[in-house]
Amino acid sequence: MNRMLLNLKLINSSLIWAAAGIAVIQVLVINFMENMEIVTKTQLFHVQAIYEYSFPLVAIFIMSQLFAEELEPGVALWVMALPFRSWSLLLYRWSLGMGLLVLLYAAGVILIHLGQIPIPFLDFTYDVLPPALWLGNLAMLATLIGRSFAAGLGVPLFYWVVETISNGALSRKLYLFAGMASDNPDLVWNRNMLLLLSLLALLGGGFLFSRRSYFIKK
Repeated sequence: MNRMLLNLKLINSSLIWAAAGIAVIQVLVINFMENMEIVTKTQLFHVQAIYEYSFPLVAIFIMSQLFAEELEPGVALWVMALPFRSWSLLLYRWSLGMGLLVLLYAAGVILIHLGQIPIPFLDFTYDVLPPALWLGNLAMLATLIGRSFAAGLGVPLFYWVVETISNGALSRKLYLFAGMASDNPDLVWNRNMLLLLSLLALLGGGFLFSRRSYFIKK
């Protein structure tokens, strides 16, 4: 428990609170869309569209902060000299980040399910969560490659903006927001590939984090 509290303190930042804020705003918007006359009647595809598009921001904000303290120039040299297993720390921090992400996701979906519209949890999750997992893991990998949480924010946010502007013209079958095309025969392939990319980003982060000399270069 003490170790978990320490790690929670290390990753605590304004961006973590911003991620929680986005998750709360999503739920509020969905629950009050009808009252605000944004839509005539809230339907499942409205909820899917909001979660698919905005929840990746929650993942980016959380996952880019996992190693922000350790990668500070004045801290990295000391941390990388400590006797710890690199893979163990990376998986522990990754699990902590994923735990926060899943908590925010599940809490929001449950509140919407109870207060607004029935949500088929498994199908809904498969449709909307892979883009967030991919960009979240990309944020962690970019943080490690760039040795800065700014890189962890910048790379996936740039990717998110390009996807928004291009409407899939560049990524095509790997378009992040393809979940709304319910008749798209490539949707299953798309989501599976995003999950595979998430795994590859995690493995890449683990490989890089094990090369401690990389993080103490000036």
